[in-house]
Amino acid sequence: MSATAEGFDPPAARIAARRRARLRHWDLVGLVFTLITLALAILWAFPLIWSLVTTFKPEYEVVRPGVQLWPEHFTFEAYIHVLTGTKIGFWYMNSLITSVAVTVIVVIMAAGAGYAISQLSFPGRRFLWWMILASFIVPIAHGLVVNHFNPDEPVPHLINTAVRRRPSPACSPVTVMIYKQFFDFGAEGFSRGGCRRRRQ
Repeated sequence: MSATAEGFDPPAARIAARRRARLRHWDLVGLVFTLITLALAILWAFPLIWSLVTTFKPEYEVVRPGVQLWPEHFTFEAYIHVLTGTKIGFWYMNSLITSVAVTVIVVIMAAGAGYAISQLSFPGRRFLWWMILASFIVPIAHGLVVNHFNPDEPVPHLINTAVRRRPSPACSPVTVMIYKQFFDFGAEGFSRGGCRRRRQ
């Protein structure tokens, strides 16, 4: 009692004091990281907010020099023009049909190619696999330019129409590789599981 009254701290009190100091240190570090994260989030979101605010500005405010964070004259003119003066519904449907069709075709073709290369033995199998791997050398941007930019468009009146859809790649090398790896390692497990069910 006398030693404690004279100011002697037991070990438990010293450990608790160290823990409180460590927690205060981590609270300060966490506050600094939180402020940095918040600043980076604002920088990341600013272009999105700027784009959204710009849609509510009249055209003369959009092209006017300078920085204007909020429109002087709030208007829905841009939305009205897009919904009533363009074929945005048809364009979205066109994109939906194209994306769904390409996805289905790519999955079917890649699954078949991946299964054939993984599980079947046929002449040229190894050469075909190396050719699929070599296709990674071709930049993706090259295909985008060919499919979506053609200065010598022979039929400009067919742009943005269903007839004007260009054929997209029917098979993706990345998807073929993923399916091949799946059939290399996953098919064996499925076959073992099926055999066990039959035995039971």
